Amino acid sequence: MNIRRIFRLIRGDETCGVIIYSYPPPTCLGRRLVIPKMNIKELNERLSTISRVIIHPKYRSIRLGQKIVRETLPLVGTPYVEMVAVMAKYNPFAEKAGMIKVTERKPPKEATRIIEKLRRWASTCNC
Repeated sequence: MNIRRIFRLIRGDETCGVIIYSYPPPTCLGRRLVIPKMNIKELNERLSTISRVIIHPKYRSIRLGQKIVRETLPLVGTPYVEMVAVMAKYNPFAEKAGMIKVTERKPPKEATRIIEKLRRWASTCNC
């Protein structure tokens, strides 16, 4: 991960959250659907990727994730920002901060089959 910018959300002397923006990877699912095709140099100049959003457990569930995304988007210095997030399925804080969901990748069929086998096994045993 090549870090572009790091921002902290602080309360008094305590860090409540951190967001890390990085330079983008060469490819990303959904990118071609919403931004013009660019070479690597252009991508690095015009696109940032949110790599991590970390909120201290004590401050979770009070919308600090969306606050740190919303407040730092204009500060990162690129016209486009993307984020790939598994947890966004369960907590859509980026959308609540104003980002647009472009696509969602379904789990591989093999993973789905394994999950179903485990569910059937768990329902038959006394675990």
